Amino acid sequence: MKCNLFSVDIWRFTYPDINYLAILRDPDLLSTLGLVHLDYITSEAMQTTARSSERIPGNDLLHNREPFRPVRDFIVAKAQEVWQELEYYQDQSPMIYQSWINVGGRGAFALPHVHYNAYLSAVVYIDSGPDQGNIVFESPLDMAMCHQPLSRKTERLRQEIAVKTGDVIIFPGWLKHYTTPNRTDRNRISFIANFNSTGRSRL
Repeated sequence: MKCNLFSVDIWRFTYPDINYLAILRDPDLLSTLGLVHLDYITSEAMQTTARSSERIPGNDLLHNREPFRPVRDFIVAKAQEVWQELEYYQDQSPMIYQSWINVGGRGAFALPHVHYNAYLSAVVYIDSGPDQGNIVFESPLDMAMCHQPLSRKTERLRQEIAVKTGDVIIFPGWLKHYTTPNRTDRNRISFIANFNSTGRSRL
């Protein structure tokens, strides 16, 4: 008999009002965020070639802004479901402490990284589709297994998730991930949120 040990779960949901997401990709709204280009060497925590609001003071808390509140409320509710499934401390609740928007044009990608200090991370795809770039998760056993004589090594150690507008992906912040390049002339736009928790930390 064999046992499957240490599996990793991610969660995929669909935002219920796709039309509402059009508000969040409005050029006038995006222009107010002061998006800046982040080279992949900017930091270990966020390695990307996309334009982002992450480095703009105040624009890394978009969940507090009115246009983003419906999206915030949705992902907080879903994060609560995930929190319970993971059997995290039930006297605590997931709480967004950081959120931002990324806009990636042709060729934009993110190198492998993790979201430090985040119990959970969520990505809401505001504008995404075939060839605009997918998210790829790396097995936490990658470093241990990469030199093993595995057949189909790439697909066993990496899982690419094809995403589209309205998809919401929630995953543990420690899980390494990256994005594939945008091969179109249409911007890939995503809203990202990191969660810690309410209540006193026991860690």
